[in-house]
Amino acid sequence: NVAVGIDWGVSTFVTAAYETGGFEEVPNPRFLARSLRRIKALQARLSFKCWKSKAHEKLRRTLATLHRRVASRRHDFIHKVSSRVVASASLLATEKLEIRDMTLRRGGCPRRLPRAALNREVLSTAPSSFLAMIRYKAEEAGIEYVEVPTRVVKPTQRCSGCWGLSKKSLRDRQHECECG
Repeated sequence: NVAVGIDWGVSTFVTAAYETGGFEEVPNPRFLARSLRRIKALQARLSFKCWKSKAHEKLRRTLATLHRRVASRRHDFIHKVSSRVVASASLLATEKLEIRDMTLRRGGCPRRLPRAALNREVLSTAPSSFLAMIRYKAEEAGIEYVEVPTRVVKPTQRCSGCWGLSKKSLRDRQHECECG
């Protein structure tokens, strides 16, 4: 077993970097996105039904079943991924994520739809549940679990070699430094 650094994301659900130099990417299955068209169609139909009618109740139960199925798939997926990550590690390190700040809706934002779509994508991956599962599974297995404070360390702007800090936008995903 080796030390593993975990990076949660939206496009790639989790990237595990091993101290041996290798890494593993787990793609995001996007369970909600796959069902979103059907959910929206059912919600639109539901809005036109008379409240408390038999048709309304039947459609509401169908919609609830669809939501429950999506949640169940997500829950099963994060259980399997967290188990696989914990089984391969002797030390787990990840950044402390502020999910509430990541999904905060800014008032008066002219681009409200893209922000809502991003919030939906972030929340559909259930990052808090995933990190909580990693934490308790690591504790049960006797593996050390470390959360690095993101706002202090600034991992996207810091060089892993020389620990130098260089400002860059969120679009810049590659870090190039003089140290090599």
